[in-house]
Amino acid sequence: MEHQKKRQIELKLMEFREAMEERNWDEDEIEAKVAEVRKKLMNEELKVADAAPNLNETHAMAAEKERETKKFAGALGIRGEYAEGEAFDEELKERRKQERIAKREEEDRRREEERDERERT
Repeated sequence: MEHQKKRQIELKLMEFREAMEERNWDEDEIEAKVAEVRKKLMNEELKVADAAPNLNETHAMAAEKERETKKFAGALGIRGEYAEGEAFDEELKERRKQERIAKREEEDRRREEERDERERT
């Protein structure tokens, strides 16, 4: 259960306790009644808990932002293995460039061999 809802329940319980004290209830009776009401409110809150995230909570906000970011990255075609700041890593960029060149040369060589094979037959 989220922290804010627990605080709201405890606030209600404090108000309930104060009302009972004003009516001069016995301290043991107050404790028993407050515990009973606390249990009831907690159970009700667990049943009512929404599946939708509460965007007032920082963790829920961060999770929602992460989903948005992934969706946006997919729309832009950004690779899943992308790491922040790699655009500034010159060694990495050069290595990837060389890998692309090698792959392209290999594909060209393979195509040329296939073409030569077709011409021989």
